[in-house]
Amino acid sequence: MKQTSICFAAALTAVLAMGTMAGCGNQSTSPANVSAESSAESSQTTTDAASSDAKQSQDEIIAELKEAAANPIPCKSVTVNETTTSVLKGDEAATADDEIASKTVYKFDANGDKLRTSMVSTIDNITLTYYSDGDDAVLVTDGPVYSGTTEQFDLPHFKGVESYLTDTFGDLRSIIDCVDTVTKEQQGDTTVYTLTVIPEKYIASDEILTMMAEYGDPLQSATFTFGFNKDGRIVSAEDKTEYTTVVSGRAVTLSDFDSTVVDPMPKADRTYEQMEQDEQLKLDALAKQIEGAEEPNGAEGSSDASEAK
Repeated sequence: MKQTSICFAAALTAVLAMGTMAGCGNQSTSPANVSAESSAESSQTTTDAASSDAKQSQDEIIAELKEAAANPIPCKSVTVNETTTSVLKGDEAATADDEIASKTVYKFDANGDKLRTSMVSTIDNITLTYYSDGDDAVLVTDGPVYSGTTEQFDLPHFKGVESYLTDTFGDLRSIIDCVDTVTKEQQGDTTVYTLTVIPEKYIASDEILTMMAEYGDPLQSATFTFGFNKDGRIVSAEDKTEYTTVVSGRAVTLSDFDSTVVDPMPKADRTYEQMEQDEQLKLDALAKQIEGAEEPNGAEGSSDASEAK
């Protein structure tokens, strides 16, 4: 079986989907500014800003962050690099073998009359690639290329970088409303805000977190970090969330603003409906393989019992 079989493609899609749900909201409002430009500031300016920031209270920092979140600065194109990790919690300390990690590169280009996107995601040795051009989309595997619509594939990044960030980290304004502590520091040209939230309040603000809590896996802690350049554009975002059963983390950087180019969408050789059929065939084959692996033990046990008689 090929490494990137349809079965594994479906599994990876599910993992990625769960990754976006764990510890983040699916609000309809937009996050903070989703574009950035690199710029240089003198060391004296950085020192002065840090000195001034030291005098700010938490309320003043929160008010400043709310203002940044309320005034997004648009961009026509951007590249997003994302890394995620998830570690299942058990009775013993987790090892590297217990960690699920992924790396994904998203590209967004809204320079034309239709939004174009690409996504290349790798987990272990499995890679999935998606392209979209307006409402049309394709999934590229190591075999077929499947065509469909963005609605059929139903991935948040198809709606643009703001939708992706909101789905990934939740709405920044909602996070601020649940804040427990907030700090601000200057890292070179980037102003970095780090927030912790009150778990109970954050759970109550989010439908998915509420559902997870009801099923016995409540959020225990969550920390968010957002970096803005001097123009107020977001250039980085991170989160770390801990639940009863899992600890997960995500780190995102934004770059190549207004210079990102998305490659043309590959030509498909199969349809979305055929993908569903292929997926079912792979799942059926996997089920038979599992059953086959169990049968020898059962047969051996029956033979031994017969001989004993």
